[in-house]
Amino acid sequence: MSQKKDSRHSTPKHHSPLIWGGVVLAVVMALWIGGVIAVRGHGSPADVVPSEGTSVAVEKTDDLSDRLGRLRTFPRWKVTEGGSLAGYIYTFPLDVSSPSMLDRLLLAPRSMEFAVYVDNQYTIRAMRQLSPRWPQSTTAFTAQYVGVDLYQVLGTNDQGTLAAGGDLAGPGHQLMRTLLGSVYLADFGEYAFSRLMAEHNIQGLQLVEPFPAFRATSTTGQELDTSGLTGKYTAIVFIDPVCGSCYDVAMELLTTLKTQTSGWNVIAVVFAEAEISPVKRFVEEAGVQGAQVIIDPKSVVGQQMGHTDTPYAVLLDKDTNVLYSGSALKQNSADSDGAPVQKTVYTVLEDILKGPQ
Repeated sequence: MSQKKDSRHSTPKHHSPLIWGGVVLAVVMALWIGGVIAVRGHGSPADVVPSEGTSVAVEKTDDLSDRLGRLRTFPRWKVTEGGSLAGYIYTFPLDVSSPSMLDRLLLAPRSMEFAVYVDNQYTIRAMRQLSPRWPQSTTAFTAQYVGVDLYQVLGTNDQGTLAAGGDLAGPGHQLMRTLLGSVYLADFGEYAFSRLMAEHNIQGLQLVEPFPAFRATSTTGQELDTSGLTGKYTAIVFIDPVCGSCYDVAMELLTTLKTQTSGWNVIAVVFAEAEISPVKRFVEEAGVQGAQVIIDPKSVVGQQMGHTDTPYAVLLDKDTNVLYSGSALKQNSADSDGAPVQKTVYTVLEDILKGPQ
């Protein structure tokens, strides 16, 4: 009589070590391939624009030429908000000097790419790393530039300022200076750029050079241009009244000009919309101080004059040569650091009022 084999007592099957090894290898390979794909992915420049609830559009436009000779071009995208031009996005690469072991393992690119959003007032609205997407973290490097304007970056070349980001800090800052210098050159030209850099190197620079030609209409309907300023000394104050401290600085200078000068041309250039409450108040108070006010929200007149920084001041002689070009502050930053006192708009004004010595 045959006996049926009892399956309950059958010998258990053992998976071969080769099978288990294959499974582990497949998992490792899948993780490695996923890591490589993640690392070598590329973010969109449009992601750098904070929408802030407005209608935002980003479109590719002509690239910006590198006017300072480090790169060939800076790829550029135009940003519009509510149908109006809001600024531009620029991208640039930055070499990784010492890639980590994980970077090498995941075949990470040897250079990183960043996107920078610069608005119409030449202020950096946002900055972000586009590639590699992971595992690099450059928040410390990018965050320090947000809210900083073109003038601050071009005027800063020391080791203690805008120095976050480890190995990226030095070369990154130089590339940011190259980018924003190229932006300034494209918008203002060689003469204005040379003057700007000289002003940063010598605070309160006395240029004794002709002021650029401009044409504008003041809030009282007066037509203003460079040729119409001849025969009198001229003071021009650049201001964004929305900034409270800038408002106070500009008004203090306008008050000083009214009390200490007679027969001068006094002009205030306002980089803000006329309907804003602080602007309305500034126009009224500046008029009381005897200033002609130019409303210039898109910095069109400012670009003609070669200045869009605030609070800023320019003093011209009777032939419209620049006697002073620099901060409108009473005391510049070098004074508080114990360095030799540089010229300010107030000290140059005092020298003018004293007359020839």
